[in-house]
Amino acid sequence: SGAREYLSRRNIDASAAEEFKLGFAPDAWDSLIRYAHSKGIDEQALEKASLAVSGKNNRKYDLFRNRIIFPIFEARSKIVGFGARALDDSSPKYINSSETDVYIKGHHLYGLNLSAEEIRAKDYAIIVEGYFDLISPFSCGIRNMAATLGTALTVEQARLIKRYTNNVVLIYDADEAGEAASLRGLDLLIEEGLSVKLAGLPAGLDPDSFVRAKGKEEFQKLAESAKSLFDYKLDLLTEKYNGKAVEDK
Repeated sequence: SGAREYLSRRNIDASAAEEFKLGFAPDAWDSLIRYAHSKGIDEQALEKASLAVSGKNNRKYDLFRNRIIFPIFEARSKIVGFGARALDDSSPKYINSSETDVYIKGHHLYGLNLSAEEIRAKDYAIIVEGYFDLISPFSCGIRNMAATLGTALTVEQARLIKRYTNNVVLIYDADEAGEAASLRGLDLLIEEGLSVKLAGLPAGLDPDSFVRAKGKEEFQKLAESAKSLFDYKLDLLTEKYNGKAVEDK
């Protein structure tokens, strides 16, 4: 199928797809709704769970159509939400479950249900941003990882990490590494008692493409050579400002 071909192009093999319970939403308006009906589940329940949405005349249709599906698990491996990626570059590339009574995005870290024990054993957590940025290194054997689901790290996520380690290494895409946005909110991790380090990637690479191009060992080296948050901020500032000018100082 197109979904399997897409995952194969992204170097995601069957075992990784099984481990992360990746799925596929067919290219139809109501395939999930019809399946749910056969199981005695009504449309209102699907809409409340952010799996169906209302269109014109209050007609319900599936939220996810013709997309790779990423179930989002809480730490005890119960599914609380879903992410979905288009098979091509159509917009939006990703759509996600809306927040519900059981799913608040900033309260969860993608992959933590699989990586918690390895994070505890290695005594540090590598944090990346997206689904594939986690799955690719994880599949190569780097398993002390979690992803933020596209949000800035929150206090709740920091407290989740603290159950397993006090040490965090954040790996950002090269195009974001120098942006103030990538540093926003990181001070709250310090306030929560976490030791924070950052590693920027080479231009044009994200964690997914980096590990596919350069391999597990280089990714591991990148994580291990991460700079402290203070040094990272200082380097960004010295690149941006001329330390000899009084205003820049």
